[in-house]
Amino acid sequence: MSLLSCVRPEAATGLVAQVYERFPAKAGIPAPALLLSVSPDLLAGQGRFLAYYGAHERLDHHFLAMLRFLVATAMGFTPCERFNRKMLILMGMSEAELDCLAKEPSSAPLDEKHKALLLLALKSVTRPEAVNAEETQALRDMGWTDQDILDASFHGALLLGPAVLCRAFGVE
Repeated sequence: MSLLSCVRPEAATGLVAQVYERFPAKAGIPAPALLLSVSPDLLAGQGRFLAYYGAHERLDHHFLAMLRFLVATAMGFTPCERFNRKMLILMGMSEAELDCLAKEPSSAPLDEKHKALLLLALKSVTRPEAVNAEETQALRDMGWTDQDILDASFHGALLLGPAVLCRAFGVE
């Protein structure tokens, strides 16, 4: 039971409805969006992040959903883990592949270049003190820019605040 009055999808209007429309109906509305619906301007800001990543030239939806799934799994943030699991299933991954991915992120069905970025972005959120110059240089050597590295890592980190606040206010 939520401690705050979140806007349910069927009651959404204005800015909240505009952001909610960006999520596939089959996946539903993720818990962080429900939480942020309490403050439509904050939700609209999150919507701008979604739009930025939706138009990203080098980080596709599959990569980003995989990253969110792994961060949510590592953090034990079940609502986002479930939502991104649904998203990845809609994108063609199986439950067995997702179970394997959750246990062993290096099993990600990506080319080596994307897998390396995925693992670094995950590490930047789950073990930030372990990120080192050799890893970032290796990503540059693969063709990633510093902006790509930050964009991927920031996308993963975007789950941290909402995860804490969803737990605090009981938003599932």
